[in-house]
Amino acid sequence: MFKIFIIFLFYFFNFQNLKAEEKIKLNFEAIPKSYKGNCPKEFTFKGIIVAKVPMVVKYKILRSDGATAPIQIIDFKYPGEKEVIDKWKISASYKGWEQIEILEPVNLKSNKAEFVLECSDVITAYIKPDLTVEKLFLRKVDSINNQKIKLRIEVSIKNLSTTPSGPFITTVEGAMYPPGTLYEIGRKSVNGLQGGKSLEFSFEEWFPASKDIKILAIVDKENSIEESNEKNNQKTEVWK
Repeated sequence: MFKIFIIFLFYFFNFQNLKAEEKIKLNFEAIPKSYKGNCPKEFTFKGIIVAKVPMVVKYKILRSDGATAPIQIIDFKYPGEKEVIDKWKISASYKGWEQIEILEPVNLKSNKAEFVLECSDVITAYIKPDLTVEKLFLRKVDSINNQKIKLRIEVSIKNLSTTPSGPFITTVEGAMYPPGTLYEIGRKSVNGLQGGKSLEFSFEEWFPASKDIKILAIVDKENSIEESNEKNNQKTEVWK
C-alpha cells in the first residue's frame, strides 16, 4: 500500500511540473494524403495520443467543413499511448483536413491531417462546381428605444453547375460605419450542394440604430472547393 502511495505521489508531482504541451503528445495523419480517381472516396485518419502521466483525456475530432464529432474519453491508468481513428467519405473534389482537439486535462490541438481529393469521373473531370450567393436580404425584426435594431439576415446560396460540390463553409460578416471593421456574425457548415440546388438560411443580430450597417455573405469561405468561377462567391448589402 505504501509503495502504491509513493508511485501516486511521483506521478502527481511530475504532472504538476510539466507544461501543457509536455503532458500530452499528439500526431495525426490522413491516409491517403492525396487521391485522384473515382468518387466517392473514403479517407482514414489515424493518430496517436501519448500521455506522459496517468490521466483521463477528453478529446474530439475537428474537420475543415466545420463538422465536429462527439467528445471521446480515454482513461490512461498508466503513462502510454492510444490510437485514434476516424473516417470521412467525400463525393466530390475537395481539399481539407481533420484535427484532434484535447479538451481535458489540458487544451491542445494536434497538427492538421491534410488531404486532397481529385475526382476524375467523367462528369467532374470537365465541369467544376460553381457556388454563388444567390440572394442576401436584410429585414428589421425588432428595436429598442430607437437605439438598437435587430436585423434578420436571410441568405440563399446556389450551385450553378451540374456537378455536386464537396463540403464547404458559408459565413456572414457585418460592419458598422464608422469604424467599418468587419466581424463574423455567423457561419453555416454545408456538407456538399448538388448541382442546380439552392440552400437558404438566416441569422439575427443586434446593431446600433444610428449607424450604417454593411453585411457581407461569403460562400466557400475557406476556398475548399475548386470552382469554375471563383469571382461570384460574395454578395454585399447595406442597411441605412
